[in-house]
Amino acid sequence: MFLIGLMLSGTLQDYKESEKIPAELATCLESIEETVSWVCANRPAVNERQMKELVAEVTDEMVGWLLRKRTPEQGFVAIEKLNGLVKEFDKLNAGLPAVRMMSEIHNLRRTMTRIGVISRTGFLASGYALLDILVVSVLTLLIIASYKAEFGVLGKYIIIGFVSLIYSYLWRLVKDVDDPFEYAPDGERTGAAEVELFPLLEYQARAKERLAGKTIEQRFAEGAAKADSGQSGGPSLAVLAGVSIGCLCIGASVVWLLSRGMSTLPKVVPSTTPAVVVTPAIVAPAVDTTKPAPKAVETKDAAPAEPTSAKAEVASKASADAEEADEEAAKKPKRRHHRRKKE
Repeated sequence: MFLIGLMLSGTLQDYKESEKIPAELATCLESIEETVSWVCANRPAVNERQMKELVAEVTDEMVGWLLRKRTPEQGFVAIEKLNGLVKEFDKLNAGLPAVRMMSEIHNLRRTMTRIGVISRTGFLASGYALLDILVVSVLTLLIIASYKAEFGVLGKYIIIGFVSLIYSYLWRLVKDVDDPFEYAPDGERTGAAEVELFPLLEYQARAKERLAGKTIEQRFAEGAAKADSGQSGGPSLAVLAGVSIGCLCIGASVVWLLSRGMSTLPKVVPSTTPAVVVTPAIVAPAVDTTKPAPKAVETKDAAPAEPTSAKAEVASKASADAEEADEEAAKKPKRRHHRRKKE
């Protein structure tokens, strides 16, 4: 930002000076035309119209040079045509008008030279190179930087876009202000910070009206009619600035609300239903199958051995009885739980 401010302050000095140049050109040319009228007022033999047409031709050349239709060499050649008027004044023994004419030609040539210097000379090539590197670095850091999770994706891209817009606009503004005379041949601006040429163009229109033979009263009446029929312009800069600031504030508040809504976690609402108490079930002791079963005590009155099918039936009945016992053991805690719940 310090480098951008330094570059902008340096280019703005030439820009403020360039704003005065079209008015100075128009003043010099109109003073030359008035000097011609002064000399020809008491000399009917002098061709006043021919002299004013020469001044109008030089004016057209100046406008064409500013619009890039003429080269600087052609512009200076057009100024040399005015030296013929000085020679004519000298022949007519008009010494004072000739001196005034020479002074105005000097001012005209000096102004044109200053325009060429401002338009064709950049501010600092090394400063522009450093500015380009810093702007690209800042934009790259904005893109690759990590942001907090609660900030939200929307806020991240808005910050990147907003800061990138500011830096890119300032960089483009410095480039544009460096040459305030970038006009296309058709009169359109090639940039956004060009100086206004309306003082010179308005003088050109006045000179053509005088060559057409219109009197002062006629030109004054036409100007009043144009002022009455003219439509009101667009909204003022203050209104546009107020609307822009309002839109910016509204957008910032919306982004803040959206980012806040995205970052908040859902709250846990406690349940109003009572918790169910679960009592542990009574599990029958497991039978260790690794140990050998105790041998039956043989008695004298022992019954004879049963066949294999009878043994299988007895084993199935024993397992069924064990399963029923397990089910009854599991049901008892449930019944106790229901009794406690009823109580």
